Amino acid sequence: MFNTIISWFENLLAFCHLSWLWPGFAEAGKFIGEHLISGMIPAFFIAGAIAIFIDKNRITKLMGANANPLISYPIAALSGGILTVCSCGVIPIFTSIMQQGAGVGPAFTFLMSAPAVNLIALSYTGTLLGKQFFIGRLIAVFFSAIGIGLCMKLCFPDQIYKPIESK
Repeated sequence: MFNTIISWFENLLAFCHLSWLWPGFAEAGKFIGEHLISGMIPAFFIAGAIAIFIDKNRITKLMGANANPLISYPIAALSGGILTVCSCGVIPIFTSIMQQGAGVGPAFTFLMSAPAVNLIALSYTGTLLGKQFFIGRLIAVFFSAIGIGLCMKLCFPDQIYKPIESK
């Protein structure tokens, strides 16, 4: 039985290697390997650093559910500027700030804006598309992320994540 399964996989691999499927699999594997190493692993380290080094009272004060929305949403919308993360890499960081006591609205604002307002994305936009597009992108991301955060707060008003207890 085990030899039959191995034989079947060997035949499948041989077919893929000799057909048009192999280059696609090779590129997908290369992309996943590069993306995982360059994007996701640093994001998990950043999320861990947030959980360990940033005081949860500071996050609760600035981005908590009861924080002043005129302060918490702009901070959340612009705080991703110092991180160079993609839309996948921001998820562990989003989870970490939620666990540290951020409100649903500001946390989703951060989730939506961080990949679009990071320094590399904005510098490419300014260099390749010009100053007007750069400013337009920054303003559009800022207000759309705040709008999405406010909508999430309205959709899930009672959704409060308990901060991780300090040991």
